[in-house]
Amino acid sequence: MIYRLKFDRNRFLSFDITPEQWMEKLGPSYIFMLDEPQWSDFWPPINGQFFNHSDGDKLPKVPEICVWFMHDLVLNAEVRKALEQDHPEWIQSCGELLPIRCENIDYYVWHITHIVDDKCIDNTRSQRLLEESGHIELQALAFKPCAESDLPLFHTHYDGARALFCNDTFKQWVDGRGLQGLVFDTQLANPF
Repeated sequence: MIYRLKFDRNRFLSFDITPEQWMEKLGPSYIFMLDEPQWSDFWPPINGQFFNHSDGDKLPKVPEICVWFMHDLVLNAEVRKALEQDHPEWIQSCGELLPIRCENIDYYVWHITHIVDDKCIDNTRSQRLLEESGHIELQALAFKPCAESDLPLFHTHYDGARALFCNDTFKQWVDGRGLQGLVFDTQLANPF
Protein backbone atom coordinates (compact mmCIF):
# COMPACT_ATOMS: atom_id res chain seq x y z
CA MET A 1 0.00 0.00 0.00
CA ILE A 2 1.09 3.58 -0.69
CA TYR A 3 0.52 6.43 1.76
CA ARG A 4 0.75 10.19 1.52
CA LEU A 5 2.83 11.50 4.43
CA LYS A 6 1.49 14.49 6.34
CA PHE A 7 2.33 16.32 9.52
CA ASP A 8 0.08 15.92 12.54
CA ARG A 9 -0.37 19.58 13.42
CA ASN A 10 -2.91 19.00 16.18
CA ARG A 11 -0.72 16.66 18.22
CA PHE A 12 2.75 17.91 17.28
CA LEU A 13 4.50 21.19 16.64
CA SER A 14 5.17 22.08 13.01
CA PHE A 15 8.68 22.71 11.66
CA ASP A 16 9.85 25.55 9.48
CA ILE A 17 12.83 27.67 8.51
CA THR A 18 11.87 31.33 8.37
CA PRO A 19 12.36 33.40 5.21
CA GLU A 20 14.58 35.70 7.28
CA GLN A 21 16.87 32.77 8.13
CA TRP A 22 17.06 31.77 4.46
CA MET A 23 17.79 35.37 3.42
CA GLU A 24 20.53 35.68 6.03
CA LYS A 25 22.21 32.42 4.99
CA LEU A 26 21.63 32.32 1.21
CA GLY A 27 20.42 35.73 0.09
CA PRO A 28 17.39 36.51 -2.06
CA SER A 29 18.12 33.69 -4.52
CA TYR A 30 17.23 31.08 -1.88
CA ILE A 31 13.75 30.67 -3.43
CA PHE A 32 15.26 29.40 -6.68
CA MET A 33 17.90 27.34 -4.90
CA LEU A 34 15.22 25.28 -3.15
CA ASP A 35 13.92 24.22 -6.57
CA GLU A 36 17.21 22.45 -7.25
CA PRO A 37 17.13 18.64 -7.06
CA GLN A 38 20.10 18.48 -4.66
CA TRP A 39 20.64 20.87 -1.76
CA SER A 40 23.87 19.58 -0.21
CA ASP A 41 26.05 21.78 -2.46
CA PHE A 42 24.66 25.00 -1.00
CA TRP A 43 23.15 23.93 2.34
CA PRO A 44 24.38 26.34 5.04
CA PRO A 45 24.53 25.92 8.81
CA ILE A 46 20.94 27.00 9.42
CA ASN A 47 18.45 27.24 12.26
CA GLY A 48 14.91 25.95 12.11
CA GLN A 49 12.08 26.28 14.56
CA PHE A 50 9.09 24.37 15.83
CA PHE A 51 5.87 26.31 16.22
CA ASN A 52 2.27 25.72 17.19
CA HIS A 53 0.12 25.40 14.08
CA SER A 54 -2.71 23.51 15.76
CA ASP A 55 -6.39 24.35 16.05
CA GLY A 56 -6.75 22.90 19.54
CA ASP A 57 -6.32 24.17 23.08
CA LYS A 58 -3.64 21.64 24.03
CA LEU A 59 -0.04 22.59 23.38
CA PRO A 60 1.38 20.10 20.87
CA LYS A 61 4.74 18.48 21.53
CA VAL A 62 7.92 18.35 19.44
CA PRO A 63 7.76 15.45 16.93
CA GLU A 64 10.50 12.89 16.55
CA ILE A 65 9.94 12.86 12.79
CA CYS A 66 7.72 15.18 10.76
CA VAL A 67 6.93 16.38 7.27
CA TRP A 68 8.36 19.74 6.27
CA PHE A 69 7.56 21.71 3.16
CA MET A 70 5.00 18.98 2.31
CA HIS A 71 7.72 16.92 0.64
CA ASP A 72 10.68 16.45 2.99
CA LEU A 73 11.19 15.02 6.47
CA VAL A 74 12.76 16.43 9.62
CA LEU A 75 14.34 13.92 12.01
CA ASN A 76 15.76 14.29 15.48
CA ALA A 77 19.21 12.83 16.19
CA GLU A 78 17.76 9.61 17.66
CA VAL A 79 15.68 8.93 14.53
CA ARG A 80 18.72 9.58 12.34
CA LYS A 81 20.73 7.10 14.39
CA ALA A 82 17.94 4.49 14.14
CA LEU A 83 17.69 5.05 10.39
CA GLU A 84 21.46 4.66 9.94
CA GLN A 85 21.37 1.49 12.03
CA ASP A 86 18.32 -0.16 10.43
CA HIS A 87 18.32 1.09 6.84
CA PRO A 88 21.47 2.99 5.85
CA GLU A 89 20.72 2.18 2.20
CA TRP A 90 17.58 4.35 2.33
CA ILE A 91 19.39 7.56 3.21
CA GLN A 92 21.16 8.23 -0.08
CA SER A 93 18.90 6.18 -2.31
CA CYS A 94 15.88 8.26 -1.26
CA GLY A 95 17.58 11.62 -0.80
CA GLU A 96 20.13 13.46 1.32
CA LEU A 97 20.46 14.25 5.04
CA LEU A 98 21.19 17.90 5.84
CA PRO A 99 21.99 19.26 9.31
CA ILE A 100 19.91 21.93 11.02
CA ARG A 101 19.68 23.29 14.56
CA CYS A 102 16.53 23.99 16.55
CA GLU A 103 16.92 25.65 19.94
CA ASN A 104 20.56 24.45 20.04
CA ILE A 105 19.58 20.83 19.37
CA ASP A 106 20.71 18.90 16.29
CA TYR A 107 18.08 17.86 13.77
CA TYR A 108 18.27 16.76 10.15
CA VAL A 109 16.29 17.54 7.03
CA TRP A 110 15.91 14.40 4.96
CA HIS A 111 15.50 16.03 1.56
CA ILE A 112 13.77 13.36 -0.51
CA THR A 113 14.96 13.42 -4.10
CA HIS A 114 13.74 10.06 -5.39
CA ILE A 115 10.96 10.36 -7.99
CA VAL A 116 9.02 7.22 -8.85
CA ASP A 117 8.85 6.38 -12.54
CA ASP A 118 5.78 7.73 -14.37
CA LYS A 119 4.93 4.21 -15.50
CA CYS A 120 3.95 3.50 -11.86
CA ILE A 121 1.02 5.95 -12.04
CA ASP A 122 -2.32 4.24 -12.63
CA ASN A 123 -3.68 6.65 -15.26
CA THR A 124 -7.09 4.96 -15.31
CA ARG A 125 -7.68 5.90 -11.63
CA SER A 126 -5.70 9.16 -11.48
CA GLN A 127 -6.92 12.57 -12.50
CA ARG A 128 -5.44 16.04 -12.27
CA LEU A 129 -6.18 19.56 -13.40
CA LEU A 130 -3.19 21.20 -15.05
CA GLU A 131 -3.60 24.97 -15.21
CA GLU A 132 -1.95 27.22 -17.79
CA SER A 133 0.30 28.63 -15.07
CA GLY A 134 1.70 25.15 -14.48
CA HIS A 135 -0.17 24.66 -11.18
CA ILE A 136 -1.31 21.06 -10.72
CA GLU A 137 -4.39 20.21 -8.71
CA LEU A 138 -4.77 16.51 -7.97
CA GLN A 139 -8.30 15.21 -8.06
CA ALA A 140 -7.44 11.51 -7.78
CA LEU A 141 -4.18 9.60 -7.55
CA ALA A 142 -3.47 5.88 -7.66
CA PHE A 143 -0.25 3.95 -8.13
CA LYS A 144 0.42 0.64 -9.82
CA PRO A 145 2.09 -2.13 -7.76
CA CYS A 146 5.52 -1.17 -9.14
CA ALA A 147 5.51 1.91 -6.86
CA GLU A 148 5.15 -0.33 -3.79
CA SER A 149 8.29 -2.25 -4.67
CA ASP A 150 10.28 0.90 -5.36
CA LEU A 151 12.15 2.84 -2.67
CA PRO A 152 10.28 3.49 0.58
CA LEU A 153 10.00 7.28 0.14
CA PHE A 154 9.35 9.08 -3.11
CA HIS A 155 7.74 11.87 -5.09
CA THR A 156 5.98 11.76 -8.43
CA HIS A 157 6.01 14.15 -11.38
CA TYR A 158 2.26 13.61 -11.64
CA ASP A 159 1.68 16.18 -8.88
CA GLY A 160 4.79 18.24 -9.60
CA ALA A 161 6.70 16.48 -6.78
CA ARG A 162 4.74 18.50 -4.22
CA ALA A 163 3.78 15.62 -1.92
CA LEU A 164 5.73 12.91 -0.15
CA PHE A 165 4.66 9.29 -0.48
CA CYS A 166 5.84 6.12 1.21
CA ASN A 167 5.23 2.41 0.98
CA ASP A 168 4.34 -0.12 3.70
CA THR A 169 8.00 -0.85 4.36
CA PHE A 170 8.60 2.70 5.59
CA LYS A 171 5.34 2.77 7.58
CA GLN A 172 6.22 -0.52 9.26
CA TRP A 173 9.66 0.84 10.19
CA VAL A 174 8.15 4.01 11.71
CA ASP A 175 5.47 2.02 13.56
CA GLY A 176 7.96 -0.62 14.70
CA ARG A 177 10.23 2.04 16.15
CA GLY A 178 7.26 3.82 17.77
CA LEU A 179 8.18 7.11 16.10
CA GLN A 180 5.72 9.96 16.51
CA GLY A 181 4.87 12.90 14.30
CA LEU A 182 3.65 11.50 10.97
CA VAL A 183 0.22 10.82 9.52
CA PHE A 184 -0.04 8.03 6.94
CA ASP A 185 -2.96 9.01 4.73
CA THR A 186 -4.51 6.63 2.20
CA GLN A 187 -6.26 9.57 0.49
CA LEU A 188 -3.35 10.28 -1.87
CA ALA A 189 -4.79 13.31 -3.65
CA ASN A 190 -5.87 15.16 -0.49
CA PRO A 191 -3.24 17.69 0.65
CA PHE A 192 -4.99 18.51 3.96
